[in-house]
Amino acid sequence: MSADDRSPPPPPQRNPARALAPLVPLALLVLLVIAAFHWVPGLALLGYDSYPLIAAARVQSVADLAGLLGDELMGGRFPTGRFYRPLVHASFALDYAISGLAPLAYHATDLAVLVANGAFVAVLTRRLFGERPGARSALAGVLAAVLFVLHPVQVEVVPVPPRRADALCLLFLLWASIDALGPRGGRLCGLRAGLLAWCAAASKETGVAVGLLVFALHFQRAGAGALRARLARAARASAACWSGVALYLAMRTLVFGGLGGHDVSFTAGLARMRELALPFLARVLYPQPFLADQTHAPAAILLAGAALVVLAAALAWRPKRAPAASQGLRRGLAFLAIWCAALFAVSSLAGLVEEWYALVFVAAWAMLAGLLLAEAAQSLLAGRARLRAALTLALVGALALSHVRYSALFHAYDEWPRASAAATEFLARYESELRASPQSAFVLEGLRPRIPAPLGPGARSVVLLHGYSLEAYAELLEPPCAVEVAVHRGRVQVTPRGAAE
Repeated sequence: MSADDRSPPPPPQRNPARALAPLVPLALLVLLVIAAFHWVPGLALLGYDSYPLIAAARVQSVADLAGLLGDELMGGRFPTGRFYRPLVHASFALDYAISGLAPLAYHATDLAVLVANGAFVAVLTRRLFGERPGARSALAGVLAAVLFVLHPVQVEVVPVPPRRADALCLLFLLWASIDALGPRGGRLCGLRAGLLAWCAAASKETGVAVGLLVFALHFQRAGAGALRARLARAARASAACWSGVALYLAMRTLVFGGLGGHDVSFTAGLARMRELALPFLARVLYPQPFLADQTHAPAAILLAGAALVVLAAALAWRPKRAPAASQGLRRGLAFLAIWCAALFAVSSLAGLVEEWYALVFVAAWAMLAGLLLAEAAQSLLAGRARLRAALTLALVGALALSHVRYSALFHAYDEWPRASAAATEFLARYESELRASPQSAFVLEGLRPRIPAPLGPGARSVVLLHGYSLEAYAELLEPPCAVEVAVHRGRVQVTPRGAAE
């Protein structure tokens, strides 16, 4: 038989089980999020900014659609600053198109973003610390994802739709970092990098740090050679990302005629950076005050942070590790340090710390904790560096277990259901009064703008409604009402705009 008569070899058979294998961890992550936050879809639209965002973002015409890119955050309703976050507006417009003022679509979006962030944390952990797919990097990624979605800070973010700005910003920071670690080259790659950078900044101002993060990753991948040559290669590789950030800043300047921001000076924000470091660290390592005596908590937080740095350094410079593996670990850990430094520098310019501001640092903590736990487990199983592995498991394991213990999976944060019931009851009375006397002023008693944080474990930042929230809610009614609202100690004075003038 001639060579031409021989039939070609059969094509390789695909293994369906192998193709579906990556979906298993994602499905488990979805189930974990549902188990921990199944109560969130039943909440009302909480947060001072929910109704102002809906009123500013809803799309009722082609002009409104174009306005998503050209409007100030909340249409200028925010009382203490000026911000430009078109991607947040777009997400609220989509939610409003799906469910109107019903909360389900808004909460479903926030839960979906949480799942996506958890998956991206796992992927970035593997990309940073696994040169080749392996059991250790896979375990580190899984642990990082679990610790991220179960961290108590999520309880301050997920129940309040306006706080998705931080979650969306983190989503695109992670995505841009993953993209920078992937294959390079081609016009499409550059377009994608620029778009991801624009989306990170267009979600929240913290996202402008994406340029530095992507530059750092490209610098690490630039290989050996002179410093100047490596910097040039990294600059070229990250140029599309910087272009996305520049486009966002140009659009923001056009909208504001300036940069906007909080009603605090730039220099005041810089001056407070040192005093804000500990509050940020506390929200990452000790988010719930579960100790009976809080006197020594600051010292314990600083000591735990320092111990984590020492453990990470010891892991990166382990002498018996192969040089390539050590170099990969050092690059990954250096990137996490740059991540925290860059995002802290941008976040602290506001001059204040809110619970949900810590979300971007929780991602770095989860990646570091997942790596340290996976490495310690491997060392113990292999019978080497047992003392260091035991110390790592003791410290990092204790921190991780405390976070899981006070996650929404194991702790009932009943402050949120109570706030939801109070907001729903007040809005019902408010709407009834508006419909009964749309052209008359009236007074309502009993508004609770926020629920105070408990002394022990519990939700720390439960906010319901305020004056500008109620003004926006009146605009969203059918027919809409234009009113001015003043709130003082739970007493709400409502005046029709025509009468106020």
